[in-house]
Amino acid sequence: MGKAGLWHIPSGTVENGENPQDTATREAWEEAGVRVRLNTFLGALLGRFPDGVLVLRHAWLAEPLEGSVFRPVLGHEVSEVRFVSEVEFGTLYATGKIRMYHTKLFYEEALRVRAAMRRQEAGA
Repeated sequence: MGKAGLWHIPSGTVENGENPQDTATREAWEEAGVRVRLNTFLGALLGRFPDGVLVLRHAWLAEPLEGSVFRPVLGHEVSEVRFVSEVEFGTLYATGKIRMYHTKLFYEEALRVRAAMRRQEAGA
């Protein structure tokens, strides 16, 4: 199955001289037009592409910096950028519109971390 029409978080390959954090901020800019600050490391997951090649994915909870336009810089790769609610994400996943299971796992972890941060702020 191709990637066209499927939703995914910004992602890409670590380039020579980059670390995974640099890649995350670059890909957020290229694929979503968003300059971000990485807040919390969500984890790393090992997966396999359909051709059998292994891939290690890293993800961070990030926040957009002021002035972000939410428009892909690389429009040939991405047709639309937006935030989705938890309910909408569940619907997209249930209907096969989320590109990878890793996306679901990282999304769920981001929700868990954000809820913990809010509880901590409320108790402070």
